[in-house]
Amino acid sequence: MALTSSRLTNFWSLIRATPIMNLYFLGLNFASKLTFDSLYLFITYIICVFSNHILKNLFKIIYNLFNVKEIPILGRGIRPDGATNCGTFLFYPDKPATSYGMPSGHSQSIWFLVTYLILIIKDKKINLFEKRINKKYNEVIKYTSICGLLCIGLLVSYSRVEIEGCHTKEQVILGGLIGASIGYIAYIFKDVVNLIFNKVF
Repeated sequence: MALTSSRLTNFWSLIRATPIMNLYFLGLNFASKLTFDSLYLFITYIICVFSNHILKNLFKIIYNLFNVKEIPILGRGIRPDGATNCGTFLFYPDKPATSYGMPSGHSQSIWFLVTYLILIIKDKKINLFEKRINKKYNEVIKYTSICGLLCIGLLVSYSRVEIEGCHTKEQVILGGLIGASIGYIAYIFKDVVNLIFNKVF
């Protein structure tokens, strides 16, 4: 897809840059807090991002092994025809995308973070108000935050198909499912890793 006016807007540029922005803010969060939780989220996010490169190569091998461009349910393995400039930032001149399409890295990384943060929010109370109105407003903040995170995840996924033209719907859905699964597993094992971390250090 050419560098259309939609792709060049500041809003979609911010959405496109989410993998690097998330890494930056998670690193900043760790540097400012220096807690196990902030370190754990930072490291698991990095693992999720790098695992996408491994998954892309695995899917490329699978598609090439069967010598097919599409697999039932999974759909197309390579990027859509005409996909260009599919990284985190736009470069000039506009060049065809060379990386594999299945699964979407943007979708995988954002749904990892969305899932992990939603589980954290559901698990913890947000104490920002006086005790007598605490419960009511905590619930409002909690569910507003969850809705906000879901909206960001959907925007990133939507942009990869409709705005950027860098992925098929199947590539984005699979990336999102993988990211959400990694986020869930990371959350489930957080306490176990924390226990080991405390014993070692």
